[in-house]
This record gives sequence, structure tokens and C-alpha cells, in this order.
Amino acid sequence: MQRFFSSLFQLDIFTRSLDSLNSHQTCQHCACSNSWVSHGFIYRQSGLKVGKRILCANRYGKSGCGRTLALYLADFIPNRRYSFVSAQ
Repeated sequence: MQRFFSSLFQLDIFTRSLDSLNSHQTCQHCACSNSWVSHGFIYRQSGLKVGKRILCANRYGKSGCGRTLALYLADFIPNRRYSFVSAQ
């Protein structure tokens, strides 16, 4: 599954269309492919959106494991405070 996206728009489109991706987007923990649900944005401390979470749902008749997966924008590195852009 793609983990990094070039824009927030592409990331949002991908997470909104998860219900139609039953065949090839499986969870790495439980191998379930029909339980993905968009779970909200990931923010930096400054309030900047840097990614989105998806949930392998185990509620409402879905058979997932309940774990979340973080998807990020390509400009940001997970768990890092600063990007690679440097002043010269």
C-alpha cells in the first residue's frame, strides 16, 4: 500500500475511496481487505496537516483488527520535527 503522497488532495481522495479498494489493499496485520475506514488527519504541533490515518475497522459488522495505519505527505518524514529544506 502506498504510504507517501505528493499532495493532501491525493491523500484525501485515496482515503475517501477505500471502500471501493476491496481487492488489493489488505491490512498487513490481519490480511483483511474490506475494513478500511478514514480515521482523521495527522497534525504537526504548528497545526499543519502532514498526513492521515486509516483504520482497519472492527466495528459495525466489519472484521478488521482495529489497528491504524498512518499515511503521510512526501514532504514530511514521520516522527521528525524538521523537513529537509535548508537555508543556504
